[in-house]
Amino acid sequence: MPADARSGQVYTLSQGITFGWSKEPSIKNISFYTGISFTVFINQITIQETNSKAYLYNESILPYDNNDGEVRVFHTEVKTSNTKFTSLIPAVNLEAGAVFRFGDDFKLIPKVNIGIYYADNRIYTGTLFGRGNTLNADIRPSMLLSYNLL
Repeated sequence: MPADARSGQVYTLSQGITFGWSKEPSIKNISFYTGISFTVFINQITIQETNSKAYLYNESILPYDNNDGEVRVFHTEVKTSNTKFTSLIPAVNLEAGAVFRFGDDFKLIPKVNIGIYYADNRIYTGTLFGRGNTLNADIRPSMLLSYNLL
């Protein structure tokens, strides 16, 4: 019985542009950091894919082989494709943290980022089949070091 076999590689070149706003409100002597940014990622994707029917066979039953008894895979109906497309992924990033000042010019801001983005699943699955878009989110810790040169 044949099985469907598929192999492939995905190449992605991503570029993005971000617009954002941040603020450092203070309550008494404690400063906080808040921010929001909007990003659009432009992904240039190339998917190289090979589809075929795969059969298992035992070399010991074939009269024209070396009869070593190994089980091998034999591919028929091999089809290859090389597809290129562009995908746009919008994202929103929310940030919050605390501001630690060291003198007038140096700041250390540990913060938490919450990212929400609309994902094109073809980038992750590496196939043109099962195209679907999902809303994804992630939470990341980060650190911002800031020094005022002026």
